[in-house]
Amino acid sequence: MPLDPLDASITTGPVGEECTIYPARTMDVGARVETHSGFTVQRFTSHYSCSCPAWRCDTGKNVRYRTCEHLADILGEEYERIRTNCDSQAEHCTPKKRACGMESWRAWDANLSPSHSKRSRASPTAYKSPSSSSSERPFSFLLASTWPCEVGPRPASESLSSRKDPTGWWISEKFDGVRAWWDGETLWSRRGQMWHAPPWFTAPLPSHMSLDGELWIDRGLFEHTSGVCRASNSDEWHRVKYMVFDAPDGCIEPVEDRWGRIRALFPVARFGEPIARHTHHVYAVEQVRCHGPSHLDALVHQVLSAGGEGVMLRAPHSVYERRRSSTLYKWKPFLDAEARVIGYEQGQNGAAGLVGSLVCETYSQEQQDESPKRFCVGSGLTQFLRQHPPPIGTMIRYHYSGLSSQGLPRFPRYAGTRVDM
Repeated sequence: MPLDPLDASITTGPVGEECTIYPARTMDVGARVETHSGFTVQRFTSHYSCSCPAWRCDTGKNVRYRTCEHLADILGEEYERIRTNCDSQAEHCTPKKRACGMESWRAWDANLSPSHSKRSRASPTAYKSPSSSSSERPFSFLLASTWPCEVGPRPASESLSSRKDPTGWWISEKFDGVRAWWDGETLWSRRGQMWHAPPWFTAPLPSHMSLDGELWIDRGLFEHTSGVCRASNSDEWHRVKYMVFDAPDGCIEPVEDRWGRIRALFPVARFGEPIARHTHHVYAVEQVRCHGPSHLDALVHQVLSAGGEGVMLRAPHSVYERRRSSTLYKWKPFLDAEARVIGYEQGQNGAAGLVGSLVCETYSQEQQDESPKRFCVGSGLTQFLRQHPPPIGTMIRYHYSGLSSQGLPRFPRYAGTRVDM
């Protein structure tokens, strides 16, 4: 599926119901970005590439549909999921050409400054792009940076969050749903797509103020939630919750004041509580004041134990900035697990003649009666390991960032062998 030559956006969906998805970071054709781990991400006209082994050795896919953890970090996980899953939707995918250039889109975003927020709600078509439909309208959201925490092996006495002191910050659960902006009339996605919520769903939402939140079904159901919200006539909206965490109208007020207005309208969803306790469909997200690194570790553990994705950290007294901000952080700690090596995949191109990835099966001492799931681990293998891979039957340890809807590890990375198992 072709990428827009200006901003690499992707237009997908059935004819007449197209939606446009944008990368979290715009790269010009030919531009390169160095990752923290030393790999190089580059944009081409038709695709992106990464110099990491996971991307280079994924030879079973056309280069247009390859991805890796580094591309997901830079471009956004939702964008990568859509970009690399276009084969099954090819008959519905149509490139969307826009008459206006990037400067027109930037000017449009500028109209959504704090001083214009009330006007944009009162007249939703006032800022329509010359080439956009009435069902598409971009918003400038407050975006999170990545919390600088340690990942991987560390002494037991060392805190997960030792690189930055979270004392005094506000902590909330990071919901693995889809972002939604309420403008007083309609719910919109971060990229300007209208979420087709039924009238009964939006009835409790205020017409006098805008809201920022997440449409969410349950922990681990991101893909299902996204599908329900994108469909124009889904009958599963009764499962969706709108988890509200900000009110952008008062963008220059301290965040605590904005939360007060939200809590006056909706019940509060307590931190890490089971979904079964959510009897309403609109909630104010609870914010917990952090007392220090060990308290943050405990809150993270609570969320992960409940099947959650991670946490959000908000600076006290912060304003609503319509950009990626240092006052809002997300933290999705890598998980780790064991797997058994059952085979190898040969490397290609620069890794020809070497092992491209380890074919593994999941392993759990607590769930040995369950059928193991097969997946490949290529990222994290050194040149020596590609020449001398762990023998078949070896137990390895790997890091990953959650499970897919099929229960497979997402972005697995080799972390070492387990000699004690």
